[in-house]
Amino acid sequence: MPRGDQLIRQWTLIRLLTGRIGRTLAQLASELRVTKCTVQRDLEVLTTAGFPVTSDIRNGTMFWHFMEGFHSEMPIALASRHRVGR
Repeated sequence: MPRGDQLIRQWTLIRLLTGRIGRTLAQLASELRVTKCTVQRDLEVLTTAGFPVTSDIRNGTMFWHFMEGFHSEMPIALASRHRVGR
């Protein structure tokens, strides 16, 4: 796996979980282009990291999303101030 792919995938997952509708494991796997097992592992990682991941069963299907009121837009600056070659 190229460097950074896991982080990019998990940040994408965070964006996908935002919203009231939620998504199924199959939908998440399709959108992230990974297996359902990978999505389940990423959901566990997010939960362990403190993200309020939850699920609802509707018409026999489980939908994953963040708890109501959670905003995934965090004021985190990811830009590096380090200059290469110094």
